[in-house]
Amino acid sequence: MSTYGSDLQLRGVRVDKLIYNINDNFNNLDNIEKVDISITPTPKISKEHAGHGMLELEVTLFDEDYLEKNNPLFLKMKIVGFFEDTKNDSDENVFDKYLPNAISMLYSYARAHIASLTGMFGIDVIQIPTVNILKLLDDLASSNKDK
Repeated sequence: MSTYGSDLQLRGVRVDKLIYNINDNFNNLDNIEKVDISITPTPKISKEHAGHGMLELEVTLFDEDYLEKNNPLFLKMKIVGFFEDTKNDSDENVFDKYLPNAISMLYSYARAHIASLTGMFGIDVIQIPTVNILKLLDDLASSNKDK
């Protein structure tokens, strides 16, 4: 176990995709109060080593119908994190053991990027809320069962 109590290591983070469209007809881009948010995690295990994996986290604000719904913007970001289980002493892969932790770690980067970008783009800084990751995973599992 590491000195800090976790064997999960984040080895790198990058933004793979960013789509940003603004609604020029929206009344007040300097005061965006309510944000519709969607979060979709996609874990991928390394074929060479079960202790290594890549997590794609897609965070969407509003949706592609933002103009029709008179929403202020549409933003979709895919952020990718590279994770390693430094102990890896079981048959479980890195995301079987640490998926909620990995999502929490990567989501904090997404929150910071979105706040920074919206501020730099000249509109109200959007602070997306923290989320209950275990509830998110339960909701995603339930919605996948319904399909």
